[in-house]
Amino acid sequence: MLKAKYDLQDHATIAFGGSYGGMLAAWMRMKYPHVIQGSLAASAPVLLFKGANKIDLAGGFGKITSDDFNPTGMANDTCYNGM
Repeated sequence: MLKAKYDLQDHATIAFGGSYGGMLAAWMRMKYPHVIQGSLAASAPVLLFKGANKIDLAGGFGKITSDDFNPTGMANDTCYNGM
């Protein structure tokens, strides 16, 4: 282990990331609190997940990100519709 190799047993391990990496940092802290002493999850869409293995696809992250590409709400926008 790196902590033993470099004599860092007295130093904290912090996980960090942004967006998807932020979710991974937060989940790593939750799953391995004995290894990760803190985490920073910047812009992590963790509220997308309502519970264990349940994703809000209807009105959640996908809709929010899609609306960024179509702020006018025009239904015939070819880029927004993926054509």
